[in-house]
Amino acid sequence: MKKKMIAPILIGILISLYFIFWIYMLFHMRTFYIYKIILTIFITGLLFLWIHVVNERLSEIRKGEEDDLGKY
Repeated sequence: MKKKMIAPILIGILISLYFIFWIYMLFHMRTFYIYKIILTIFITGLLFLWIHVVNERLSEIRKGEEDDLGKY
């Protein structure tokens, strides 16, 4: 069971680092502050959404649901 959780955790960390990198880069761009604020809010929202999706997938693995497509 723990081996199945490794891939979602690693991919979750990599994608989260990617979003954090873009937020970091926004603060070094030469543009209007309102654009920085709007894009930072948008990317932060995507980051929290991604964390929620990974957390949901990990809970599905813990419950024993390996295939999400079996529900449909």
